[in-house]
Amino acid sequence: VCFFFFFKQKTAYEIAQRLVGSEMCIRDRITGESYYGFMNVLDNYRDYKGIILYNSGAILEGTFARGSAHGKCRMIASNGSCFDGIFLNGKMTGKGIMTYENGDTYEGDWKNNEKHGKGVDKKVDGTSYEGDFQNGLRSGRGRLTLPDGSVYEGEFVNGIMQGVGRLRTPDGNTKEGIWVGDTYRGPIQTPAKQNEPIKLLSKNQTESDN
Repeated sequence: VCFFFFFKQKTAYEIAQRLVGSEMCIRDRITGESYYGFMNVLDNYRDYKGIILYNSGAILEGTFARGSAHGKCRMIASNGSCFDGIFLNGKMTGKGIMTYENGDTYEGDWKNNEKHGKGVDKKVDGTSYEGDFQNGLRSGRGRLTLPDGSVYEGEFVNGIMQGVGRLRTPDGNTKEGIWVGDTYRGPIQTPAKQNEPIKLLSKNQTESDN
């Protein structure tokens, strides 16, 4: 990845003459971070567009507001993971795409740096999930496709199959009903209506005979 910087570094005298919106090149001696972009020199914070080069090797490029990433940004972590999407007050919040260092991807909603809302999560091993997320985990309703081709559609809680759902395997078998902790517990039991007598049928009798 190549970045070309065309920002002019201002002298202290030049900064004093212009109150806001100066283009600057700043290096923090304590953290080792470098910032190339626009500064609000009146209040001394990053503003508008810029690029941060972190000491770890990570890069953040995009728009800023009052010192924090805010709006459309692109961040490349030191391990090679890349996020392209919306930041709010310095955190990934809104729509965005994350490509992880191992090739896994997630596209959808984010909140406070975690998957939250609707999204599509794809793993390089063939696992994929489309549905609801809460605090980084599958939670709500969704569709999970496993590496062997099995497909589960139903409810999730904290990342596991929990609630009502249906699993179909490649050989045509289906398990539909209640799931607890990723384990099938059986079909949904429908209770008899209140005050309605339970009919007992003989071996050769069907309900249509009554």
